[in-house]
Amino acid sequence: MAFLKARKTKVAALAICSSFIAHKPMAAELPPYVTGPISGFIYDCRQAGQKPPDPRAYVSTGDLDGDGKPDHLVDSAKGCDANRQLYCNAEGCVIDIYLSSTGDSRGSFRAKSFRIVKRGTKPTLSIVKGGDKCGATGCTV
Repeated sequence: MAFLKARKTKVAALAICSSFIAHKPMAAELPPYVTGPISGFIYDCRQAGQKPPDPRAYVSTGDLDGDGKPDHLVDSAKGCDANRQLYCNAEGCVIDIYLSSTGDSRGSFRAKSFRIVKRGTKPTLSIVKGGDKCGATGCTV
């Protein structure tokens, strides 16, 4: 009987450990060309004594270049307060675009918000910018 009880405990412990292992590598699901830059945002949070979010919190995905693979948009506003203080202004916050077809950054822009929308067969970005020219509600570009 003691053997069965010990075996049940080991099986339960293994199930708990495997559930953590199965869900833990969420950041590992992001490609290195995205996690590298995000590590800079996380560093900024830690330097300011703030808890950084999960790396995936910074990222929105969509196929912007039409290659059938997810492209990544990294939004500095989705980080800690230090990220917003460093990377945001009246125009918006820095958004970096990483295309899967090139495996590197394809540029940055500032936006108050953005979303990936499908126009016809191609996905595009709908961007709301801020600043003096756009007024309190912002401009959609």
